[in-house]
Amino acid sequence: MSFRKIGLAIITIIIAMLFIGGSVYAWYDDSIVNDGNRFRSSTLYLIAGDSELIASQFGNIFPGWGTDACASTKEEAQQVFTVTNMGTIAGRLCILFDNLKDIQSSDLPEGLGDGRLSEHIYITVSYKILSTDHAKVVCELDNITLQEACSIGKIEIHDLAPCVEGALESAEYAAEVCISYHINNESGSEIQGTSLNFDTLVSIDQIVK
Repeated sequence: MSFRKIGLAIITIIIAMLFIGGSVYAWYDDSIVNDGNRFRSSTLYLIAGDSELIASQFGNIFPGWGTDACASTKEEAQQVFTVTNMGTIAGRLCILFDNLKDIQSSDLPEGLGDGRLSEHIYITVSYKILSTDHAKVVCELDNITLQEACSIGKIEIHDLAPCVEGALESAEYAAEVCISYHINNESGSEIQGTSLNFDTLVSIDQIVK
């Protein structure tokens, strides 16, 4: 049986509305603040062999979005969620970015919107084991483009112990994962009006010895 739960921040209805995976749009309008784009914490309860698609949606993004130069956008450019191993055996927490599709607008003048947005969106994935005093750790996906992340395949993040009755408080059974996105200031008109879709798959894989 699969034990999984999307936290109150991202309920099933919202996931259906936001598509499965991500939808990203570059409008170059930093004067519009859409609170609906801000990710809120959620919780995934999985067992070894389980996986879950994480819904993602961005709007009104622009060069500098998610960077220190536009500090007010850094929170909305992060996706934070907790993964807990609810099974009876240990499992390996993994993340996969997949099914990337760049979409270019056909309604813009030549020279505008003819780039690939996935080459301009950078991501960093970090995690922190919640049941211990571990510090936050940046995994293999560190400041690379979304296009590169999708080409790498599944990334192993950390082994999670089973969260079973009687487990030690120090057991490493839960991790908080943070996915940070940003667009460099150097990006220009080539991504204006472009968009993309992608899937983010989080899983706890069974450890094969």
